[in-house]
Amino acid sequence: MKKIFSAVIILIFCFCNTAVAANGDVLGNYYHTDIKTYIYYAPITAYNIGGKTMIDAEILNWHYGFDVYWNENTRKLEIFDKGGRFNSMQAMSGEIYENSAGKYGEIAGTYYETDIETYLNGKEITSCNIGGRTCIAAEEMAEHGYDVAWNEQARILTVNKPADFYKIETNLGTIKTI
Repeated sequence: MKKIFSAVIILIFCFCNTAVAANGDVLGNYYHTDIKTYIYYAPITAYNIGGKTMIDAEILNWHYGFDVYWNENTRKLEIFDKGGRFNSMQAMSGEIYENSAGKYGEIAGTYYETDIETYLNGKEITSCNIGGRTCIAAEEMAEHGYDVAWNEQARILTVNKPADFYKIETNLGTIKTI
């Protein structure tokens, strides 16, 4: 009986002491990475957080064929695919891509908790704050209908849309755009 009582007390203590991160709290470090990340075949700057590849959500608006809307009142960042596989000339040339300046695996900086809710095509996606920018997990784009491919030998992560990305079911059948 004493063992059960002790176990219950320990569990209560553990649950009572779990802290919830507040907006702006440091959550941890992000690291330099040798992984090259591509959105529709254009390079994009990426960061490594706990084995996840994080990309700048806000830059998707200008160079990678997405509309990105910020609503300050609701603290929501909404990202919508414009259609097609558009990339700006700056993105395609690699002009806006920032190569990791440090050694692979070294700490590049800290990332922060954010109260901003981030959505990709209407569905929530994991995000954090790196240097005042909202970043999303590139691998999670697969849960939003994108093809996310990892080539371990080349150390390349590629995000693309499948051919039937824009598929609508109607009474007349399926309508697909490519």
